[in-house]
Amino acid sequence: MKMTGIGSLPFKNSNEAENFSLRHHLPFIPELPQLQENFLLNSSEELIERLKMYDNITNKPQFKVQLIGPITYKHMNQNCEKKIDYHQILNEILSSLTKIKNSSHQTIYVQLDEPIPPKDFQEQSQLENVMRTITSLEFLVVVHSCQKIQFDFFPEWPTAYLALDLNLNPEFSLNQKLLIAGIDPRLDKINTQAEFVSFTCGMGLLTTDVCEEIYQKLSETIKNSP
Repeated sequence: MKMTGIGSLPFKNSNEAENFSLRHHLPFIPELPQLQENFLLNSSEELIERLKMYDNITNKPQFKVQLIGPITYKHMNQNCEKKIDYHQILNEILSSLTKIKNSSHQTIYVQLDEPIPPKDFQEQSQLENVMRTITSLEFLVVVHSCQKIQFDFFPEWPTAYLALDLNLNPEFSLNQKLLIAGIDPRLDKINTQAEFVSFTCGMGLLTTDVCEEIYQKLSETIKNSP
């Protein structure tokens, strides 16, 4: 069992955030909500610049980057004055990631963040189309949600994995598609066969001291797990 993170971190310094991410088995591109409140609605330029900023992570043999999912983006974008086409952003980001992958032959996990999971089969179809686009470029797709989800909307996709908080979705603990199991090591025991564990959603809202405490406890929990 190995350790990774969901995405958001409480740091206000990108170097500190990068160093913290690099301590994980699967490093991840940090999101810093304390510096940018609406970080989920970044433009493609901002996201590409973030990839360049964290080049110590993107030079690793494998890393994970989190992008807002199409369903959540649709709902959040309804309240924005300037409407941005999701697929345009997605294609530009994937183009940038493809250049990174082709230059170093890395394994790149693209995590779609869907805190607003699909509510019907039309939205599920929209999510599946985005997943097909990503997998066609030979990236590994992870669908993440910090909510209680209905399994009907997360079928056994052959090319995608799940990242879920186990305290909300305990029935997924032994599901073969669960790649990242979110737990709080201060409260929970590890009861999963997922390849990676992480802290539950919301680390970006904590203090850096608590963030470090959780990292240490999670490391210890993994070390002592069967």
